[in-house]
Amino acid sequence: MRTNPVFLLPILLLAPFSDAAPPAITPPGVYAIDLPQEPALERELAGMISEERMQETVRALCDFGPRMGGTSSGDAAASWLAGEFRQAGL
Repeated sequence: MRTNPVFLLPILLLAPFSDAAPPAITPPGVYAIDLPQEPALERELAGMISEERMQETVRALCDFGPRMGGTSSGDAAASWLAGEFRQAGL
């Protein structure tokens, strides 16, 4: 069983900075669905991942300061990230 790749984005962004394994359970509100096996597509997507871009993204989020819910820095970070997703067509 595989999950929608969009839900893996936070893991892909943070994976190089964490020694911890991703959670083995599906987070609440996220439903695992069966997707067709497409190794060629997976290889293409994997080739698009850039360590430099991931670091830039993490640095940009850190520049907002503490991103706790309900704070202006959290709202600004959420707006920025939503814009990044829109720009990526997600």
